Amino acid sequence: MRKNIFFKILIYILVLNIIFYIVYYIINKDAKPIKLSDLRNPGDWFMFIWLFGIPILLDFLSVGLLINYVFSKYKLLIHLCTLLFFVLIVEFILTSLLFGKEPALIKVGLSIILFIPLIKSR
Repeated sequence: MRKNIFFKILIYILVLNIIFYIVYYIINKDAKPIKLSDLRNPGDWFMFIWLFGIPILLDFLSVGLLINYVFSKYKLLIHLCTLLFFVLIVEFILTSLLFGKEPALIKVGLSIILFIPLIKSR
């Protein structure tokens, strides 16, 4: 069962970030979409991984492991609400450091929307 929760959280974080990037590129007219054909040398690939892989890894380490721990230890609704509060704070801080306040609010909203099915599937 613990392995099942781990993969659900991993999928939650991946889906959250994919939807966030799609919404961010739709809203932000200055953002240039990245095509894999544009990545020609190792420096381009490094920058791609740095901009998209590292935030997902940070989300997983800061948010995913916390969710996994609370889901495996606690079953009370109050603990899940507290977890959601801390997840939203961490999401907001990490995203605002990387993208600014407006995208951080968007990601927090997406987190709330996607967190509800995660709790129900637990």
